[in-house]
Amino acid sequence: MNMDEKVKAAAFNLLKVFLKAKPDCINGTRIPSFILKELDSKDTLLCRNAFECFLLAANDPSFYQTVKIEKAVVPKFVTLVRRKHLHWNVLESSLLPSVSIIYDNLPDEEQKKKWLSTILECFFDGTDEGLLLVPWIKSFSEVFRFAYLKAATELSDFLSQTFFKFLDVVIPFDDGQTTSVVVDLILWIDQKLVNNYDASDAFKEKLTASLAKGLPRATKVFEAFFEYSEDQNR
Repeated sequence: MNMDEKVKAAAFNLLKVFLKAKPDCINGTRIPSFILKELDSKDTLLCRNAFECFLLAANDPSFYQTVKIEKAVVPKFVTLVRRKHLHWNVLESSLLPSVSIIYDNLPDEEQKKKWLSTILECFFDGTDEGLLLVPWIKSFSEVFRFAYLKAATELSDFLSQTFFKFLDVVIPFDDGQTTSVVVDLILWIDQKLVNNYDASDAFKEKLTASLAKGLPRATKVFEAFFEYSEDQNR
């Protein structure tokens, strides 16, 4: 672990073989701490291999006997999401399963809700300093849906505020790839509200106002949602 990135990447690649066979084989060693340390490595291969090891090892509750979930794992992921560096190329595919594993291993419902709200809030730290837009938008969409499915009632106001905060960040970017992700998330939320007429109407009203404020940049999103609404009303 004191050698260069290529050596460490190869070591984590080998470690995956052992973890697949016996996830608790690293318990009582320093390896769990090394895994957490390299999750934000600037070397993409090392970062990816470390994440794959984390996803294998952290599925086993005994992993948290070595690195405490509340004192080590949660703070590490808060830092990961706050920092808008190259590790976001790996977070795009690794953040959602990590959020899910941590959620499942937290000891009570209050901590689970706090975890969801905290990780979503962290998405907006450092966005004014530049970010990898596509991984950021895709990751937010996935984690937001996960949080909604787990705690839509308990976190309803927070989730609404967070979504429109997300919209304010992404609307200035007129990009086809990101627009499709944004539109998919809007339609997904609207479908979840289909049996709650008051909430659905309130969401559409606030969404229309937000998109109108973002014109002309929001034209593509606005048109896609308008076409969808027209189809729903037929």
